[in-house]
Amino acid sequence: MSESKRIECVVFVWNAEMNLKGACVAVTDFVKQQHSCSLCEIAYHTVTPKHDWKSYKAGLGIPIQELYKNQLTDEQRHCIAGEYPAVLGKLGEQYVRLLGKQEIDACEGDLIAFKEKLDARLALYAT
Repeated sequence: MSESKRIECVVFVWNAEMNLKGACVAVTDFVKQQHSCSLCEIAYHTVTPKHDWKSYKAGLGIPIQELYKNQLTDEQRHCIAGEYPAVLGKLGEQYVRLLGKQEIDACEGDLIAFKEKLDARLALYAT
């Protein structure tokens, strides 16, 4: 068990890769005016971050990382267990999954629903 019980960093993990293939998917999504990642749908207009998303991240008061699937450490990948997108929390030297694919998908692109879910999870680690 980790010594820390407070989330030290929130890690948003996109259902995309940072490479040529990922860029091609992003271009296709842009042309079709859609998102292939439900977290991207919450956070981005076609290619630019939504203002409300940027405000939400700034207001979290916790360091944030935003990673692509191919940028994860083995431990982060293990914690996600193949479900992308995801939100992880760093507890000391360990990671915990705060939100998984099903929970993010259930938000249906709505930032308010996402915030409620993530804020509730973060509150579990506030003591």
